[in-house]
Amino acid sequence: MDSSFEEAVRTNTAAARRWQEVRPLTRYLCSSLNILILTPEACQYYLPAFLYAMTEPQDIRRYLDPVLDRLWYEDEYGDPLYRNPDLRGQWEKLASLLTDGQKRCIAHCLVEILKSADLHMAPGRIDYMLKKYWNAWL
Repeated sequence: MDSSFEEAVRTNTAAARRWQEVRPLTRYLCSSLNILILTPEACQYYLPAFLYAMTEPQDIRRYLDPVLDRLWYEDEYGDPLYRNPDLRGQWEKLASLLTDGQKRCIAHCLVEILKSADLHMAPGRIDYMLKKYWNAWL
């Protein structure tokens, strides 16, 4: 992420670019892992840019795992991601900020990704996330 943009999204989302202006996302991010350093408020605001980027078949692999990491704190077996129980609190903070409309959009995106993804692209994990939380928003 360029340094001024990174500082803005980490501290004051309103001072940063609109999420629609960060397309294509690869122009602004060095790594898809940048979603993991965003504050919950910045993640709420910029998540649509990441979801939109995943509509491109050549980019879905780049963004899928980091986005899934932000959208659920467990792996498909119910274990904390990366054996880090603190991720649940981070997820709860983000989930509390999301509006019902945003949650519905995320749930529908997950369903579409599950339908279109190759079998080796985290189908078990997405299915688990849907069953544990996101299906409630469909």
